[in-house]
Parts: sequence; C-alpha cells; structure tokens
Amino acid sequence: DPRARLEAIATQSGADVLMARHLDADCLNMGLLYVRASSGTAQWYSRYLEWLHQHPFEREQRGINALLGFTGQKVSFAPTGLPSLKAIALDDSNEFASSRGGWLGDWD
Repeated sequence: DPRARLEAIATQSGADVLMARHLDADCLNMGLLYVRASSGTAQWYSRYLEWLHQHPFEREQRGINALLGFTGQKVSFAPTGLPSLKAIALDDSNEFASSRGGWLGDWD
C-alpha cells in the first residue's frame, strides 16, 4: 500500500498533486495519481472534470498536463479561475514503476 509513502512525499514537498511521468516523454501520466484532500483540490478537480466532460475530444492526460502547467501543452477552451495547485512528478526512475518499461531502478 503506497499511501503512507505518497502522503510523506506530499507533506515534504508541499505538493497537492503527485503523478508519475512517462519514461519516453516529459509529461505527467494518469497511471499514478495522488491528490491531497483539500477544498482547493476539490474545487480544481471538480472544474477539471466538468471541463473534460464538456470537451470529450481532449484527452484526460493532456488536460492534466496543460491545466497544471506541467508542460507547454495547450487545450481547447481551458477553464479560467482554477485554484493554483502544486504538482510534482514522482521519481519513476527508482521508486515508482512507469507505464512503459516498468521499474528500472537500482536494487542497491
């Protein structure tokens, strides 16, 4: 159960959102998503899901990357007035498995 480790990382970094990234691209991956419970994250995620529902031609992962400002990607009709959240990428080279390649860390 990774919850204790994810909560420790969120607390140490002050992050609201933790995600893994793709091994072959510099973007967040929806395969591992941790969202700290708060009124700000609830408002942000509710508005994100509303936007995604209204724009089904956009991919959920592209939306997360664009709306959290993790990449330079853009989306159509981005919602305005989203609360500011801090999102960080987890260490998917050594600590967390990635969607492509699995865990590639060093046992030592």
